[in-house]
Amino acid sequence: MAVAESSYAQKSPRSGRQENDLVPSDLAYDGDVLLHGDSSRRVTVAMPQSFQELQYHANRNFATDKVNPRMFHHGRNHMHHHHHVKQLQHGDVVIVEKGQRVPSQPPGVTTHMADYVPHPLEERAAPKLAQAGPSAPFHGVSSYANDYVEHPVKPRKPVAPPATNWPRAGRTGDTMYKTQYPRHDIDPRPAVQPQPSMPIRNVPFYGDTSYKNDYVKHPIRPRSSRASKAPRGMPAPFEGTTTYNTDFQKYHTPRAGPTRPYPSTLRPDTGPFEGIPEYKREYIKHPLEEKVLVHLEPELTRFRGSSLGRT
Repeated sequence: MAVAESSYAQKSPRSGRQENDLVPSDLAYDGDVLLHGDSSRRVTVAMPQSFQELQYHANRNFATDKVNPRMFHHGRNHMHHHHHVKQLQHGDVVIVEKGQRVPSQPPGVTTHMADYVPHPLEERAAPKLAQAGPSAPFHGVSSYANDYVEHPVKPRKPVAPPATNWPRAGRTGDTMYKTQYPRHDIDPRPAVQPQPSMPIRNVPFYGDTSYKNDYVKHPIRPRSSRASKAPRGMPAPFEGTTTYNTDFQKYHTPRAGPTRPYPSTLRPDTGPFEGIPEYKREYIKHPLEEKVLVHLEPELTRFRGSSLGRT
């Protein structure tokens, strides 16, 4: 029983049913074999943008025995091209086929492994120790004794110190310092005697000092007596005009009362605000886009198409 590829162009059903309900739209088929996903192991990922991204999520979560397993959209159609991913919608289910166990392949051989083949190491036998015979003196000659012959050493005569013409005792001469800087005899200076002081005479001083010549003392006249004031009469009001009163004239102005607010601008408004504030005008609230998700489920069981009434 073959299914036409045009059936995949139909709109995929929404995921509004229960996960455990087994209906034909939740099954995947390849020819006459239908696949049912395991919803308990469901993995939810963001909407892939390419077929390679969808294949990556399938390999990462369910490809344990098989690389790049086949995937079926909503259990109905095989997905193997990029335009199949474009038909996915929010909440759709993709069933990942269970791969058959692939026999293990021999590991690759590098040029290093091919050129340098490890060989098994043979165990070395423990050396057998020869049993020593009875000890005897060595009468032979070694190569060291032949190469380094020991010669007799003649003792040297003690070396006498060389003879010298310098006398060993007494004065030998003058030093260069004494020759260059001879000492001269200096006559001692006579002691300084204090000079005799002038005789003190108890005679009055009749001269003039410079202070007295510069600051001449003048005779002070006696102060004149203060004239008595005439008795004051009765106080009279000041009838003149000062410069302050002339420049700063006082005006009689009425005193201003307390300032009252204008009722047209500061009157409280109890009605609802119908305008648009600046915050709302500058920061417009945009609706958040809902994150588009796709569910991946591994293969749980397989069915024949005839068992579900498909012809």
